[in-house]
Amino acid sequence: NQSCQSKNKSCLISSALDKKYSELLTYEQAKSDITDTINALSVGGRNYILNSKRTLSSQVDAMDTGWVDTSIPISALSNTVFTISVQVDYDNVTAVKGGSRIGAEVIALEVQPDGSNRTKYFGAWYKPVVGESFHGRVSATYDMSGVALKSVYTPNHWGQGMYISGITATNVSVSDPK
Repeated sequence: NQSCQSKNKSCLISSALDKKYSELLTYEQAKSDITDTINALSVGGRNYILNSKRTLSSQVDAMDTGWVDTSIPISALSNTVFTISVQVDYDNVTAVKGGSRIGAEVIALEVQPDGSNRTKYFGAWYKPVVGESFHGRVSATYDMSGVALKSVYTPNHWGQGMYISGITATNVSVSDPK
């Protein structure tokens, strides 16, 4: 309030309230802008893996393989960028050996220019360390631009699966592949 005199308490309080109100409006506009930006983003994506609500848990080596069927043919991922992810949870790693890792892997064929095929492995892996605990989603993104893919098996079957390998720990699990 510009007509206020600097010594008038009521005027000073009114000026302070006006300033706070202006800051609040600025904050609310920024919050609205951030919300609009988040809503406009395409975060994540569609999960093409069928029956993906599954968990593999063990305190030693384990595997859950052969079930990786998809809602689209593997060839539909040719010339695309895709991400494979899996939830990994474990506590108190007491030992690791060899190629210790936990995660998921799928397999496909890369069609070569001469018509032959080359096996391609796509995995999302986490490599634990003794004494470590971890709870989070692990992912890997693959750029197949210019690459033709096809299934090793039937058109909608990746093969492979989820693995716990070379880890001794408590509460070890891998779950929810996407």
